[in-house]
Amino acid sequence: MTVDRPLNILVIEDSAADFMLVERHLRRASLDARCRRVDTVADLTAALDDSEWDVVLSDYSMPAMSFGQTLELLRGCRPDLPLILISGGLGEEEAAEWLKRGAWDFVLKGGLARLVPAIERAMRDAAEHRAVREAERAVRDGAFRMRQLIAGLPHPVWTCDPDGTCDFLSERWVAYTGIPAEIQLGYGWLECVHPDDRAGLMAAWNEAVAAGSDFAVEFRLRRHDGAFRWFDTKAVPLRTEDGRIEKWFGSSSDIHEAREGREALRISEARLSAIFHISPAAIAVSRAADGLFFEANETFLSTFGYQRQELIGHTAIEIGMWQNLAVRKAAVAALRSGKQVINREIHLVRKGGAVGEFLFSAALTELNGEECILSVMQDVTDYNATKHHEEELRQSNAELEQFAYVASHDLREPLRMISSYLTLLKRRLGPSLDETGQEFIGYAVDGATRMDALIRDLLEYSRVGRDAVHETVSLATVLEEVRLILGPTLIEVGTELTVAEGLPSVIGYHRDIVRLFQNLIGNAVKYRHPDRVPVISVGWKDDGSSHWIAFVQDNGTGIEAGDFDRVFGIFQRLVPREYCEGTGIGLAVCHKIVDQHHGRIWIESVPGKGSTFFVSLPKAE
Repeated sequence: MTVDRPLNILVIEDSAADFMLVERHLRRASLDARCRRVDTVADLTAALDDSEWDVVLSDYSMPAMSFGQTLELLRGCRPDLPLILISGGLGEEEAAEWLKRGAWDFVLKGGLARLVPAIERAMRDAAEHRAVREAERAVRDGAFRMRQLIAGLPHPVWTCDPDGTCDFLSERWVAYTGIPAEIQLGYGWLECVHPDDRAGLMAAWNEAVAAGSDFAVEFRLRRHDGAFRWFDTKAVPLRTEDGRIEKWFGSSSDIHEAREGREALRISEARLSAIFHISPAAIAVSRAADGLFFEANETFLSTFGYQRQELIGHTAIEIGMWQNLAVRKAAVAALRSGKQVINREIHLVRKGGAVGEFLFSAALTELNGEECILSVMQDVTDYNATKHHEEELRQSNAELEQFAYVASHDLREPLRMISSYLTLLKRRLGPSLDETGQEFIGYAVDGATRMDALIRDLLEYSRVGRDAVHETVSLATVLEEVRLILGPTLIEVGTELTVAEGLPSVIGYHRDIVRLFQNLIGNAVKYRHPDRVPVISVGWKDDGSSHWIAFVQDNGTGIEAGDFDRVFGIFQRLVPREYCEGTGIGLAVCHKIVDQHHGRIWIESVPGKGSTFFVSLPKAE
């Protein structure tokens, strides 16, 4: 729509406030227009007599006149003057009926964003109507002049006989379809219509021809390159002076981009509606001025404990949702000043009085001409409580680990002194002591030694994960280190240790992973079967998860199934001390190391035949 002057718009409206709302929307859309308001038949008639108008906007229901009166008046004196119906609550079916009776378009007062496009579309249609009227006159004046006029129109034009059979297609139609006119005359043009649109198109056309009424329909028309595009097609009957139809005159306007835009908008609105209602976040739309709720999703209702009828139409202030109204006022002020309101920590009151902690985000929007706030709430009440408990537990564990480390370290010093003095005492007084005295000193030295070993292992247990820096760790390198550390022990008992080829790399703390495999292989040697040489195998496999599975397999004494969990407990021993020395901490250390790496450790064993210890560790990229 191109107009080199301000548009003259006549607004039939009894409400001055609604008139101002229309003017404001036109200004916001940068539409240069001069508007005048009338609200009676007399004023409307006077306005039509003393001025030329480009478009008329009319309210549906007013005390002094009806929309039907307006339609009849314009139809009689200004048939080409576009009339757009504006209503605040008219149903779709009733609006469609008025469109059939002659209204040019329909806009809801709550959806005035459509007003300017509707005006632009009406102006284009009016131009087409005037062209059609001019064409009607040209037909009456002679076929040659009509052909000249049609050739100058910017879109395809066609004519039909009174029975609806096509007898003329303009050059633009032929150029668009790429098919000679003589092939398309009659009903040959129907082959260019999309197959899905043909039945509806013909039904509407036959109905218009039978009734002698104006024809309007949208359908897809095939272009010369095979692409289908949407066209808005309109036709009017040209009548003789006695009212008989002597010709149908029609035009088709390419509306493909507009149609696609409307469809994209419809899909977008449907998606937004679905997202709004199924979102796990609590979302609501309320009036900025007083918090009156217009809409809320199910999550919002369930979060705050309200039924829909208890919330919609009520204000947040009225139901006491805001614990501190100053917080709400500050948020609204921030939004109005152009600042963002994202993830603000606030306290809100649920139905029943319980106070919850929420992350509050908001944005300004407009609904039915009113300033509104779109609010998104995330309930973090339980999360914050859990986070607080976790922090307390982490602090407690850190203090316990520090205590164990310090206590274990400080206890070893006096034990070493006791052991040293007992050994010195035995050396100096040994010859003068009887057998019982020497036995007692032996018991004391042995006890001190075992206590030192126990404290040493406790110290090792407390150090697991301490100052850990996780990195890529090669299990092949780890097993080489373990073989060197345990080398003398392995040689001493004749152990056959085999390590699989291609051991993968994991993410972990190198020192602790060395300790893990040192303890597992050391245990396999320690608890070997007395009647055979220990055979130990280290291997790995991939179960398709995010962790590698490594295993240490032996031919030792084995473990009963009922003890699979117990062996990983601290100070747990399954064999008497006389059979094998140990503190019962080694496998507890292994379990703690694997836990620190977010993995698992488990056992498969057959008593008397041997055991396999499996560990899962995170894969390195």
